[in-house]
Amino acid sequence: MDPRIDINSGDFAGRDLRGVDLSGLELTDANFAGADLREANLDRAILINPNFDGADLSGLVMREGYIAQGSFQHTTMVKADLRGTPIEGSYFEDAVIDGSDLSDTTEASEDAYGAFITLRNCSMRHVNLEKAYLSCSTFERVNLEGASLKGADLSYSDLSDMSFTGADLTGVTILGSTVAGANFAGALFASIESANLIGEPAGLPEGWKIVDGSFQPSSENVH
Repeated sequence: MDPRIDINSGDFAGRDLRGVDLSGLELTDANFAGADLREANLDRAILINPNFDGADLSGLVMREGYIAQGSFQHTTMVKADLRGTPIEGSYFEDAVIDGSDLSDTTEASEDAYGAFITLRNCSMRHVNLEKAYLSCSTFERVNLEGASLKGADLSYSDLSDMSFTGADLTGVTILGSTVAGANFAGALFASIESANLIGEPAGLPEGWKIVDGSFQPSSENVH
Protein backbone atom coordinates (compact mmCIF):
# COMPACT_ATOMS: atom_id res chain seq x y z
CA MET A 1 0.00 0.00 0.00
CA ASP A 2 1.10 3.54 -0.68
CA PRO A 3 3.00 4.62 2.48
CA ARG A 4 1.53 8.10 2.07
CA ILE A 5 -1.91 6.74 2.95
CA ASP A 6 -2.83 7.38 6.57
CA ILE A 7 -5.09 4.50 7.58
CA ASN A 8 -6.29 6.26 10.71
CA SER A 9 -7.49 9.27 8.69
CA GLY A 10 -10.09 7.11 6.96
CA ASP A 11 -9.60 8.96 3.67
CA PHE A 12 -9.10 6.39 0.91
CA ALA A 13 -10.97 8.23 -1.84
CA GLY A 14 -9.70 7.30 -5.29
CA ARG A 15 -6.85 5.23 -3.88
CA ASP A 16 -5.42 2.06 -5.38
CA LEU A 17 -5.96 -0.49 -2.60
CA ARG A 18 -5.88 -3.62 -4.70
CA GLY A 19 -4.95 -6.63 -2.59
CA VAL A 20 -4.23 -4.50 0.49
CA ASP A 21 -4.67 -6.10 3.93
CA LEU A 22 -6.97 -3.90 6.01
CA SER A 23 -8.26 -6.71 8.21
CA GLY A 24 -9.52 -5.68 11.63
CA LEU A 25 -9.94 -2.05 10.58
CA GLU A 26 -12.36 -0.07 12.77
CA LEU A 27 -13.38 3.29 11.34
CA THR A 28 -16.28 5.73 11.35
CA ASP A 29 -16.95 7.91 8.28
CA ALA A 30 -14.29 6.20 6.16
CA ASN A 31 -14.26 7.50 2.58
CA PHE A 32 -13.60 4.82 -0.06
CA ALA A 33 -15.35 6.74 -2.87
CA GLY A 34 -13.86 5.79 -6.22
CA ALA A 35 -11.23 3.57 -4.61
CA ASP A 36 -9.99 0.33 -6.16
CA LEU A 37 -10.40 -2.38 -3.51
CA ARG A 38 -10.26 -5.39 -5.78
CA GLU A 39 -9.06 -8.47 -3.89
CA ALA A 40 -8.50 -6.38 -0.73
CA ASN A 41 -8.82 -8.00 2.71
CA LEU A 42 -11.21 -6.38 5.20
CA ASP A 43 -11.87 -9.44 7.34
CA ARG A 44 -13.39 -8.56 10.74
CA ALA A 45 -13.47 -4.85 9.84
CA ILE A 46 -16.09 -2.66 11.51
CA LEU A 47 -17.17 0.25 9.33
CA ILE A 48 -19.73 2.81 10.47
CA ASN A 49 -21.05 5.24 7.84
CA PRO A 50 -18.53 4.28 5.14
CA ASN A 51 -18.73 5.75 1.63
CA PHE A 52 -18.12 3.21 -1.14
CA ASP A 53 -19.71 5.26 -3.93
CA GLY A 54 -18.12 4.46 -7.28
CA ALA A 55 -15.65 2.05 -5.69
CA ASP A 56 -14.65 -1.32 -7.15
CA LEU A 57 -14.97 -4.04 -4.50
CA SER A 58 -14.76 -6.99 -6.87
CA GLY A 59 -13.14 -9.95 -5.17
CA LEU A 60 -13.09 -8.12 -1.82
CA VAL A 61 -12.89 -10.38 1.23
CA MET A 62 -14.69 -9.08 4.33
CA ARG A 63 -15.77 -11.98 6.51
CA GLU A 64 -17.14 -11.69 10.05
CA GLY A 65 -17.16 -7.88 9.88
CA TYR A 66 -19.90 -5.27 10.22
CA ILE A 67 -21.16 -2.41 8.04
CA ALA A 68 -23.70 0.19 9.18
CA GLN A 69 -25.12 3.21 7.35
CA GLY A 70 -22.94 2.54 4.31
CA SER A 71 -23.38 4.19 0.90
CA PHE A 72 -22.91 2.01 -2.19
CA GLN A 73 -23.98 4.12 -5.17
CA HIS A 74 -22.60 3.02 -8.55
CA THR A 75 -20.46 0.48 -6.70
CA THR A 76 -19.09 -2.64 -8.38
CA MET A 77 -18.92 -5.61 -6.02
CA VAL A 78 -18.67 -8.70 -8.20
CA LYS A 79 -17.74 -12.01 -6.56
CA ALA A 80 -16.96 -10.40 -3.20
CA ASP A 81 -16.93 -12.54 -0.04
CA LEU A 82 -18.83 -10.94 2.85
CA ARG A 83 -19.89 -14.10 4.64
CA GLY A 84 -20.97 -13.44 8.21
CA THR A 85 -20.86 -9.65 7.79
CA PRO A 86 -24.16 -7.99 8.76
CA ILE A 87 -25.04 -4.94 6.69
CA GLU A 88 -27.52 -2.58 8.32
CA GLY A 89 -29.07 0.76 7.44
CA SER A 90 -27.16 0.94 4.17
CA TYR A 91 -28.07 2.33 0.75
CA PHE A 92 -27.29 0.65 -2.58
CA GLU A 93 -28.16 2.26 -5.91
CA ASP A 94 -27.09 1.26 -9.43
CA ALA A 95 -24.72 -1.25 -7.84
CA VAL A 96 -23.53 -4.48 -9.47
CA ILE A 97 -23.22 -7.24 -6.86
CA ASP A 98 -23.37 -10.29 -9.14
CA GLY A 99 -21.93 -13.53 -7.80
CA SER A 100 -21.08 -12.19 -4.34
CA ASP A 101 -21.46 -14.15 -1.10
CA LEU A 102 -23.51 -12.24 1.49
CA SER A 103 -24.64 -15.28 3.44
CA ASP A 104 -24.86 -16.18 7.13
CA THR A 105 -25.75 -12.80 8.59
CA THR A 106 -27.84 -12.22 11.69
CA GLU A 107 -28.90 -9.23 13.76
CA ALA A 108 -25.78 -7.34 14.81
CA SER A 109 -27.21 -6.73 18.27
CA GLU A 110 -29.91 -8.20 20.46
CA ASP A 111 -32.03 -5.05 20.23
CA ALA A 112 -31.87 -4.90 16.42
CA TYR A 113 -35.26 -5.35 14.77
CA GLY A 114 -34.44 -4.98 11.10
CA ALA A 115 -31.63 -4.68 8.59
CA PHE A 116 -33.18 -1.57 6.94
CA ILE A 117 -31.21 -1.91 3.72
CA THR A 118 -32.34 -0.04 0.60
CA LEU A 119 -31.42 -1.41 -2.84
CA ARG A 120 -32.43 0.42 -6.01
CA ASN A 121 -31.66 -0.58 -9.61
CA CYS A 122 -29.17 -3.19 -8.47
CA SER A 123 -27.99 -6.37 -10.18
CA MET A 124 -27.66 -9.26 -7.72
CA ARG A 125 -27.67 -12.19 -10.10
CA HIS A 126 -26.43 -15.47 -8.66
CA VAL A 127 -25.72 -13.87 -5.27
CA ASN A 128 -25.50 -16.14 -2.23
CA LEU A 129 -27.94 -14.78 0.37
CA GLU A 130 -28.42 -18.00 2.30
CA LYS A 131 -29.42 -17.28 5.92
CA ALA A 132 -29.12 -13.55 5.25
CA TYR A 133 -30.93 -11.14 7.57
CA LEU A 134 -32.75 -8.73 5.26
CA SER A 135 -35.91 -7.84 7.17
CA CYS A 136 -37.41 -4.34 6.99
CA SER A 137 -35.57 -3.63 3.75
CA THR A 138 -36.61 -2.01 0.47
CA PHE A 139 -35.86 -3.59 -2.89
CA GLU A 140 -36.68 -1.53 -5.99
CA ARG A 141 -35.99 -2.97 -9.44
CA VAL A 142 -33.45 -5.44 -8.09
CA ASN A 143 -32.55 -8.47 -10.19
CA LEU A 144 -32.11 -11.58 -8.03
CA GLU A 145 -32.24 -14.07 -10.88
CA GLY A 146 -30.49 -17.31 -10.00
CA ALA A 147 -29.72 -16.14 -6.45
CA SER A 148 -29.82 -18.49 -3.47
CA LEU A 149 -31.88 -17.21 -0.55
CA LYS A 150 -32.19 -20.45 1.40
CA GLY A 151 -33.22 -19.66 4.96
CA ALA A 152 -33.07 -15.90 4.43
CA ASP A 153 -35.36 -13.50 6.33
CA LEU A 154 -37.23 -11.10 4.05
CA SER A 155 -39.94 -10.16 6.52
CA TYR A 156 -41.57 -6.72 6.53
CA SER A 157 -39.72 -5.75 3.37
CA ASP A 158 -40.87 -4.08 0.16
CA LEU A 159 -40.31 -6.55 -2.69
CA SER A 160 -42.44 -4.71 -5.25
CA ASP A 161 -41.63 -5.49 -8.90
CA MET A 162 -38.67 -7.71 -7.96
CA SER A 163 -37.42 -10.51 -10.20
CA PHE A 164 -36.83 -13.83 -8.45
CA THR A 165 -36.70 -15.90 -11.63
CA GLY A 166 -34.60 -18.98 -11.00
CA ALA A 167 -33.89 -18.01 -7.38
CA ASP A 168 -33.87 -20.62 -4.60
CA LEU A 169 -36.28 -19.53 -1.86
CA THR A 170 -36.22 -22.76 0.13
CA GLY A 171 -36.90 -22.09 3.81
CA VAL A 172 -37.32 -18.34 3.37
CA THR A 173 -39.22 -16.39 6.04
CA ILE A 174 -41.37 -13.68 4.49
CA LEU A 175 -43.89 -12.17 6.88
CA GLY A 176 -45.80 -8.94 6.30
CA SER A 177 -43.88 -8.06 3.13
CA THR A 178 -45.16 -6.27 0.03
CA VAL A 179 -44.99 -8.55 -3.01
CA ALA A 180 -47.06 -6.51 -5.48
CA GLY A 181 -45.72 -7.00 -9.00
CA ALA A 182 -42.88 -9.27 -7.87
CA ASN A 183 -42.11 -12.09 -10.27
CA PHE A 184 -41.53 -15.42 -8.53
CA ALA A 185 -42.15 -17.49 -11.66
CA GLY A 186 -39.46 -20.12 -12.03
CA ALA A 187 -38.25 -19.71 -8.44
CA LEU A 188 -37.81 -22.72 -6.18
CA PHE A 189 -40.45 -22.69 -3.43
CA ALA A 190 -40.21 -25.15 -0.54
CA SER A 191 -40.78 -24.91 3.23
CA ILE A 192 -41.54 -21.19 2.99
CA GLU A 193 -42.86 -19.44 6.10
CA SER A 194 -45.17 -16.68 4.90
CA ALA A 195 -48.08 -14.66 6.26
CA ASN A 196 -49.75 -11.26 5.90
CA LEU A 197 -48.30 -10.66 2.45
CA ILE A 198 -49.43 -7.46 0.75
CA GLY A 199 -50.38 -7.20 -2.93
CA GLU A 200 -50.49 -9.61 -5.86
CA PRO A 201 -47.25 -10.84 -7.41
CA ALA A 202 -46.78 -10.75 -11.18
CA GLY A 203 -45.98 -14.46 -11.27
CA LEU A 204 -45.64 -17.53 -9.07
CA PRO A 205 -43.98 -20.92 -9.55
CA GLU A 206 -46.20 -23.52 -11.16
CA GLY A 207 -48.44 -25.12 -8.55
CA TRP A 208 -48.40 -22.20 -6.09
CA LYS A 209 -50.88 -19.47 -5.23
CA ILE A 210 -51.51 -16.82 -2.57
CA VAL A 211 -54.26 -17.67 -0.10
CA ASP A 212 -55.17 -15.24 2.66
CA GLY A 213 -51.85 -13.47 2.38
CA SER A 214 -49.55 -16.48 2.33
CA PHE A 215 -47.92 -18.66 -0.29
CA GLN A 216 -49.67 -22.00 -0.54
CA PRO A 217 -49.15 -25.00 -2.80
CA SER A 218 -52.21 -25.76 -4.88
CA SER A 219 -53.94 -29.05 -4.08
CA GLU A 220 -52.38 -30.88 -7.02
CA ASN A 221 -48.91 -29.74 -5.80
CA VAL A 222 -49.32 -31.28 -2.34
CA HIS A 223 -47.94 -34.79 -1.93
